[in-house]
Amino acid sequence: MQPRTAAATWWLASRVAGTPCRLYWVAPASGARPQALPGQVWPVGEDDPCPAFALPEEGGWLWVANREAHVVLRVNASTGEQQVVAGQPGQAGHADGPALGGALLDAPISLAVSPLDGSLVWYDANSYTIRHMAVSGARAW
Repeated sequence: MQPRTAAATWWLASRVAGTPCRLYWVAPASGARPQALPGQVWPVGEDDPCPAFALPEEGGWLWVANREAHVVLRVNASTGEQQVVAGQPGQAGHADGPALGGALLDAPISLAVSPLDGSLVWYDANSYTIRHMAVSGARAW
């Protein structure tokens, strides 16, 4: 069974005590149990951050808000490959600028894709702000 990116698929992160966090997917209509993303452990340690929210995009990728690591990631749903697209891992803050290396995020959650231009929008929980990133990743504000 392979992960789907259709709207009917739910993505969630979970950790069993004493194990690393894993990203799971399930298609409720299928009646199947949640399946771990292939080859994917999030990240590697028992106390490492667990993602807060995942949103599917076209082409088999997921946008993932990692609240505890203060980053937004793009994850390949088939391979588990991860790319940081906004924020600086482990550095909380509020700073606008280039999405990579300039912008600081503070507990990003609740991702959405704008129907107007396809930009990515999320809520930074600790700074109480709505943040925005152009799909090109050029700037987060």
